[in-house]
Amino acid sequence: MWERGFHRLYVFLREFIHSYGVVLVFVLIVFNALFYLILPEDYLAFLFGEAVLVTLLWISESAKSIGSRIEAGRLVPVKELRRYYERQASRSLPFSEAYKILLEKTSPSGYQWVPGIVEKIFRGPVMLEPVAEGERRWVKLLEDLIKPYEDTYRNSFKSLGWNEFKVRPVSIKDEGRTTVIKVEPTTYYYSYVTNFSCDLSLGKGRTLRHLLEPLIVIGDPAKPLKTIDEARDLPISNHIGVNVLIITRDGDLLLSERSSFVAVEQGTIAHTVAGSLDWKTLVHLTSRKVRADLRELVQQEIAEKEEISFPEPQDYKIYPVALTRNLRLLGKPDLQLIGAINRTTKEILEHTTTGRSLESIKILRLKVSSKPIYIYGTSKCDLLKLVLEKLAVPLLKGREISCEYVALKGGRIETRPVKIIYDKLSTNLMIGLYAYLKAYQELCNHHG
Repeated sequence: MWERGFHRLYVFLREFIHSYGVVLVFVLIVFNALFYLILPEDYLAFLFGEAVLVTLLWISESAKSIGSRIEAGRLVPVKELRRYYERQASRSLPFSEAYKILLEKTSPSGYQWVPGIVEKIFRGPVMLEPVAEGERRWVKLLEDLIKPYEDTYRNSFKSLGWNEFKVRPVSIKDEGRTTVIKVEPTTYYYSYVTNFSCDLSLGKGRTLRHLLEPLIVIGDPAKPLKTIDEARDLPISNHIGVNVLIITRDGDLLLSERSSFVAVEQGTIAHTVAGSLDWKTLVHLTSRKVRADLRELVQQEIAEKEEISFPEPQDYKIYPVALTRNLRLLGKPDLQLIGAINRTTKEILEHTTTGRSLESIKILRLKVSSKPIYIYGTSKCDLLKLVLEKLAVPLLKGREISCEYVALKGGRIETRPVKIIYDKLSTNLMIGLYAYLKAYQELCNHHG
């Protein structure tokens, strides 16, 4: 916690210097020196006052930081989003029929409403191929679109303290059993503006969802949203998310609780690993070849995760399952994966370092198998079946499930029983569970 607090202070001071210039800081130093020379007996009190002022400014900036992370005002809640779709479908508008079809496709019989669609199920490996630098018309369209509101977006985003290049898909095609996704760079800022703030008011009741979603929802029962290929020139960032469910050697399915420091859906229950692909990692992996295996990028994402410690790549196995589109995030694409790890839950916690200082990690442990899970003796379909039986189907049917909440703090492991319900899941996990179900039905020759 203190580390994050000092990081916020650093970000604030950096922005202060950037905004007001080194000259102002120099003036403050000179002013302090003169005050000390003229009134040395009062300088300590003066310095204390300055410290109090900086502290108050820091608290103010921290409050703004927390406020910008709270998604209220930037994203509508899931239930409100469904009501919005129902209103759109009931109106006499040119695109009302398209919303009716979208509601039908996201309301599978006997299951909870799914805030997204499954665009593609993977039968084999997934390769990513950077495309040559092109015109990227969508960037110019987006910048023109948000130009009147640039200050609003910048002020909201800058408290995050960082921006980086992410991976944006532009086309998807199959080459036999292998799926090739061609990609280009985007930035996290563009995703924050379009995908993570699409319900931010732009005045007169308008939002980016009102402006752009009718261009995505096309009313085709076979594909209710424009595909990645068809939407490549729309002014939406759409960086690819990565979501992995992991089952341990002793048969535990591990879930995570999203941190309060992420941009969206703080505190919800999510995949074991939930993140995104970095453009610099892809560039590095493709420096001597045209394409990179998705699993190589996921391994890098896992290696950078602080919350849970994973072994070397040879001690876990990951399978790509599906590409999904998140409606709450304006059709943002996400990759759903599943895997097994050659460690027990206890061994993972013993190797985790994050929870050994002031910070803590929080995971949920659900027993899905009483038998050992071996990474080279367990197939993709075996893993999908365990997830469906113990997690996906019960939650999609509206039932609650029991699991164990595990917190590691200061080197101590604390556990307690908890209940999971569908409404407490992140939207990516909601969509992911349905994707695992669809993949099992399509790939594993079972339709029940």
